[in-house]
Amino acid sequence: MRVRVLFFGVLKDLAGRSSEDAEFADGADLRAVLNTGTGYETPKPEDGT
Repeated sequence: MRVRVLFFGVLKDLAGRSSEDAEFADGADLRAVLNTGTGYETPKPEDGT
């Protein structure tokens, strides 16, 4: 499936563009998009120790 990620506000400034197209497997969910190495990795919680 082809998706277009749209950037707004601060994210648009940080990304340096307003959108990006990407290709994912059919049935992919948001977690799959965030964890594909596209630069949208989900932040890991900090270790409180």
